[in-house]
Amino acid sequence: ALADFQLGRFAFYFSDVRKNCSTWTWIERTATGAVCGIGHRRQGDGQKRFQGSRGIVLATAHAADPKKLRADIVARRRVILTEGFSDTVAAHAMGEVAIGRPSVAGGMVEIAALLNSLDLPDTIEVIISGENYQNDQDAAGRWPGRDAAR
Repeated sequence: ALADFQLGRFAFYFSDVRKNCSTWTWIERTATGAVCGIGHRRQGDGQKRFQGSRGIVLATAHAADPKKLRADIVARRRVILTEGFSDTVAAHAMGEVAIGRPSVAGGMVEIAALLNSLDLPDTIEVIISGENYQNDQDAAGRWPGRDAAR
């Protein structure tokens, strides 16, 4: 599944080699499939860093061919909007059609534009998944990862 997303891995984090850890990278795209940025996460300390405009994450075949994306969504009768690159790859590996967003609210304009451009039947189910980490609840009682997916 990783190859379907053109995942990359650098020997060192390219913005801060002092951390001396590997970095995973992935392509971020616009609603039309054009590359608009590179997402990356350091391996080892788990710190997330982003470059670019924080676009959406699509399997390479879907980014290159919107007709294939539409056909796959229609065949599956649903699409899952995941939060984060790793959740997108995991859903894809399970045979789902997944479109990733870079954060809890990020990428929704691009995703809406993409889905509208596909002219999908009304019967297609759109599932928005979010994070549900206990420690994500803030002092005001908000739970961004869980609440934004509602």
